[in-house]
Amino acid sequence: ADDARADAPNVAVVTSELWHRQLGGTRDAIGRPIVLDGRQYIVVGVMPDWFRFPFPNASAWLPIKPGTLSTDERQWVRAVGRIRDGLSPAAAQQRVQQIAKQLDATTPRKASWAVALFFLDRKTLNDDVKRTLWVLAGAVLCLLGVACANAASLLLVRATARHRELAIRSALGATRGALVRQLIAESLLLAALGGALGVAIAYWSVDLLIAIVPKEMSYLTYSTIGIDTRVLAFALLATVTTGFLFGVGPAIRASRARGAFAVQDRSGTATRATSTIRGALIVGEVAVSLVLLAGAALFARSFLQLNSVDPGFDAAHFLTVRLNVPASRYPTPEQRAQVTAEYRDRLRQLAGVRSVSIAVGLPPRSGVQLADRVEAEGAAAPLSRDMTMLPFVQADSALFSTLGIRIIRGRPLSEEDRGAPDKRAVVDPDLARALWPNADAIGRRFRLGPEEPWITVVGVSAEVKLDGPDESAGKFGVFYPLPRRAGAAPYVELAVRTAGDPRRAVDAVKRAIWSVDAQQPIASVSTEQEALGEALAKPRFLLALMAIFAGTTLVLAVIGLYGVLAHAVAQRTREFGIRMALGAQTSTILRSVLGYGGALATLGIAFGL
Repeated sequence: ADDARADAPNVAVVTSELWHRQLGGTRDAIGRPIVLDGRQYIVVGVMPDWFRFPFPNASAWLPIKPGTLSTDERQWVRAVGRIRDGLSPAAAQQRVQQIAKQLDATTPRKASWAVALFFLDRKTLNDDVKRTLWVLAGAVLCLLGVACANAASLLLVRATARHRELAIRSALGATRGALVRQLIAESLLLAALGGALGVAIAYWSVDLLIAIVPKEMSYLTYSTIGIDTRVLAFALLATVTTGFLFGVGPAIRASRARGAFAVQDRSGTATRATSTIRGALIVGEVAVSLVLLAGAALFARSFLQLNSVDPGFDAAHFLTVRLNVPASRYPTPEQRAQVTAEYRDRLRQLAGVRSVSIAVGLPPRSGVQLADRVEAEGAAAPLSRDMTMLPFVQADSALFSTLGIRIIRGRPLSEEDRGAPDKRAVVDPDLARALWPNADAIGRRFRLGPEEPWITVVGVSAEVKLDGPDESAGKFGVFYPLPRRAGAAPYVELAVRTAGDPRRAVDAVKRAIWSVDAQQPIASVSTEQEALGEALAKPRFLLALMAIFAGTTLVLAVIGLYGVLAHAVAQRTREFGIRMALGAQTSTILRSVLGYGGALATLGIAFGL
């Protein structure tokens, strides 16, 4: 608590990764200084490697000192707490709403307080990611089922081959239960070897998998993803279960040799029954493979459609520069606005740069507003009575020309809009149609809640995918004018339109910014094509996984079908020899074997469809 006093020295708690990367990972790092955003902090603690709260990419934690939080403008603040034992989530939410009303009455603000509780044990993944993981889990279970069917098929063959051995054991006194236990033990041993190999492969490949997982799928993962006791317990349970499932059927069938001490060759009845069971397993494998292949094909079609979606702006020859203007060196909004304008002007002077615009939330990484109720002036009912997500961009007047965004009605944002006393905006056609389905939106007003100010529509743009091609945050879009104090917020973006390949301008852009302030941190410089590619990282990742699962399942099904045909041919070798000795042609034998395999595949395809 003493570190939060205004006169206390600046201190920081750092992540294990930052401790190793910047401070050598030694114990004497405690008490050493580290510079963050041009300001010196003393390291007082290092967190364990698994700690990632509240964001996976957090590097350091700083105390909140007086003056850090503003009281004269809307601001997002995240607090952490523990509720009392026995207090329900609904009761806790009701209590914080009462606190918010008390704050409204006692603490003057331009915007009212709104408090929402998110319980970490219930809100660690969004619904979209949950659905995705269920789909992948289903694909894994299908793959496991096909592998088990193959194992059961092989064990059936092995049990048939051991018919004489098991009959002798039975004749010497082995009970049927003893035979079943022996065969199940053998199948469990096979499963244990496979499970151990799988855990070893998972242990060595988990880091590679995490490296290619899209950030949005692990964004709310507060601990390190890895092989822990829960994973090992699940692997053990899955190993024992699958070993028992694919072993119990062949074991029971083979144990019927008890009392049948017949050292002669296996009976035709037993062979036909075993072949029927193996054929049914192959039909199931082919059916499951077809389902996964269809799923992978649907993923591929969706990905190709997303990849061909028109983002609504010219993504070629376009760079996005993301800056965090340090409040330690530029403490006032006016100073941050001035240096941001200097960066823009310096970039405009570069050879090969056509235009530069200042913005916050450039597509496809726009900001997102949570609106209580989107209301159109004069409308009988609001657009939605639930929370509505509105992707938005704040930009100067040059953004539409820099990005090549068309205005289909009205006009783009102007410099006058940036200083106007009333709020103005350009909306996309989806929002315009939703608010005014039978009227022109130009000059009309809307607001984002009963207590929010009215916003006048000055223009309607062409449809722009502000939040990426899949519109994960919603299909509506709004463009707001950037305040005249552009850069008042520490985080700002510069949209740079180049004449040639934008990647060739990256070094020149960095040098131009550092010529204004050599200590300015640059969060990133990326082309818009790269940004759009990152926006498709999740569907691309899912497509790759589904293709791998489907391909592996198909290979297993083919191996299983080959095994069934090979065993059938081995069983009928004497028959084929007799038939050929009696004049049968080779083509006749081939048609007989291939017809059997074709019949199994056809049945599997029919069930799969």
